[in-house]
Formats: sequence, structure tokens, C-alpha cells
Amino acid sequence: SSEANPPAFGMGHSSKEGNPEICGHFLSCQSRPNLVTLEFIDNKIRTVEAGAFDGLEKLEEMEMSGAQLGSLPVDTFRDLPRLKKLNLKNSQITWLEKGLFDHLGNLEEMYLHMNRIPSLPDGVFDELPKLSSLHLADNRISRILRDTFRPLTQLKTLRLQKNQLSSLSEGSLDSQHSLTELNLASNKIRTLPPHLLRNLSNLEKLFLEKNQINFLPNGMFFGLRKLKQLNLASNQLKVLPAQMFGELPQLSDLDLSKNWISSVEGLVPSSLPRMATLKLNQNRLENIPEGLFDNFENLTSVYLGGNPWRCDCHLHAFLQWVRGHPKKVKDLCPQRHSLRLL
Repeated sequence: SSEANPPAFGMGHSSKEGNPEICGHFLSCQSRPNLVTLEFIDNKIRTVEAGAFDGLEKLEEMEMSGAQLGSLPVDTFRDLPRLKKLNLKNSQITWLEKGLFDHLGNLEEMYLHMNRIPSLPDGVFDELPKLSSLHLADNRISRILRDTFRPLTQLKTLRLQKNQLSSLSEGSLDSQHSLTELNLASNKIRTLPPHLLRNLSNLEKLFLEKNQINFLPNGMFFGLRKLKQLNLASNQLKVLPAQMFGELPQLSDLDLSKNWISSVEGLVPSSLPRMATLKLNQNRLENIPEGLFDNFENLTSVYLGGNPWRCDCHLHAFLQWVRGHPKKVKDLCPQRHSLRLL
């Protein structure tokens, strides 16, 4: 049936010369008004004319990846009212024109990763009320305006890893009540505003690794009662303040490895009752408070290698715990009165 096999058209893996241009009415003139899926993969397309996809009113998915676009004219997608998925990854895009996406009111997924986008124009996402996934990773974005994401109230996934961000503005995520995944890894972030995450009550995954974060304010993670995974690895954190995490009743995976942490006073078992995997390896820990890990009742994996343990009488209780839980401790081996990496 037509529903089981919806009309599709693809052009992929072309010759070296490629298909350098998509001209006006490129497909409608070929009598493809019922097309649902359209793919141009690794075609090295350099130019797309305004109105090139006019007449494809039933199109739901489009991929134009591996191209050499630079930028696209404002009216490129003007006649695609049913489009739900747009993939423009790895297409050497250097600029997004304001208004480019204004006619895509039903769009749910947008992939713009692996391009060369330096910034996001004010209002570029204003007419995308149904967008749930936005992938902007591996670009050159250095700054995001406070209201850039304001219209995206249905957004569930926001990926901004591998950019040039040094911070985000307070309030820039206030409209993202539905967000479940936020990825800010591999940027140049040093600190974040204290209330950046205040409205993200549905957040489940937060990735902040490979930045330059040296301080996180108390209460930074308050209200994230559905958070399951938090990655803060490869930053410059020195201490974990007592009120840093607040109540995170669903958090099961916490990665604090490869920081400068010398104290874990901020790890309060009663606030992290479902903690299963805890990574503290490659920090500056000399000791662990007695009984700390015993109070994490659901702990199954803990990583502690690469720390400068001070092997004195204060370490005895911790050493006993390590010896008593060989299946939980993944990267340490107790040897008499010292700890050795496996």
C-alpha cells in the first residue's frame, strides 16, 4: 500500500563532480507531488534556489547532507507545510538567514550539526512551535542570545556540544519545560548562571564534560527531580559544596572524573538515593569520609583510581571498605596499606 511504502526519492554518493545546483521547481516539474521522503546524501550540492522544493506539499522528511552549501536563501523551504524532519548535517553551512525556517510550522526534528555556523540570528527559530529535537553540535557557535530558544516550548533534546560557548545567559532556557536532554559538552564554559536550569523539571540527561568549569553555584541542580545522568568530567572543579546537588532522587549516574576535586563533602547520600555509578577517578582526593559509600544503598560501580591517596591511619576505614567490596570498586586494588591502580 502507499502507506506501507510512502513515495521516496534519493540521490546519494554522487560522482566527484556531484550535483552542484538544485534549481527552482527541481522536483515538482518531475511530477512528484506525493513525495514523502527526499534525500540528497554526499552530493556536494553548492547552491539551492529559492522555491526549489515548491509543490512538495506532502513532504515529511528531507535530508541534504554532505553538501557545500555555505548558506541557503530565505525561501528555500517556503512550500513544505508537512515537513517534520530536516537534516542539513555536514554541509559546510556558515550562516543561517533569519526567516529560513519560518514556513516549517510542523517541523519536529532539525539536524544542523557538523557545520560551520558561528552564531544564531535573533528570531531564527521563532516559527517552529512543534520542534522537539535540535542538533547544533560541532559548529563554531560562540554566543547564544537570551531569547534564541524562547519559542521552542516543545523542545525535548538540545545538543550544543563541540562549539565555542563560554557561557549561557540567565533565563536562556526558561521556556524549555519539556527538555529531557541537554548537551553542552566540549565547549569553553567556565561557569554557569545559578538559575540556568530552574525550569527544566523534566530533564533526564545533562552533559557538561570537557569544559573549563571551575565553580558551580549552590543550588545549580535544584529542582531536577527527574535527572538520571549528570556528566561533569574533565573540568576544573576543586570542591563540591554541601548544597551543590540538592535533592536529585532519580540520579543514578554521576561522572566527576578528571577534575581537581580534593573533597567530596557535597556528596550527600540522602539527597542521591538512587546513585548506582559514581566516577571520582583522576582527581586530587587524599581520603574519603568514613562510611560515605555505605550510605549509598544502590551503589554498584565506583571509580577511584588516579588519586593521590594519603596512606595513613585516616585511610584505614576506606581501605577496609575497598577490600570488602571488590565488585563495586572498578579501578583500585588494595595492597596491604596502600592502593594501587589495576
